[in-house]
Amino acid sequence: MKETNQVLWKLFMEQNCSQKEFIRRLGYAKSNGAISRWLSGQDDLSLGKLEKLCAILNKELIINLIVK
Repeated sequence: MKETNQVLWKLFMEQNCSQKEFIRRLGYAKSNGAISRWLSGQDDLSLGKLEKLCAILNKELIINLIVK
């Protein structure tokens, strides 16, 4: 699973709510499966989209870049 998807998963777990409620808190329509696909790792979540989702949840995203 991509790191951005893992961060979204951690945010979801911190909210201590159902997936349906989490989707509602993020302002997505119930029929939108994007959040479910990101949480399951089926689709990769972009860094820009993760930043927007963090802002909606009033979370600060701190990024550490590592050069290999």
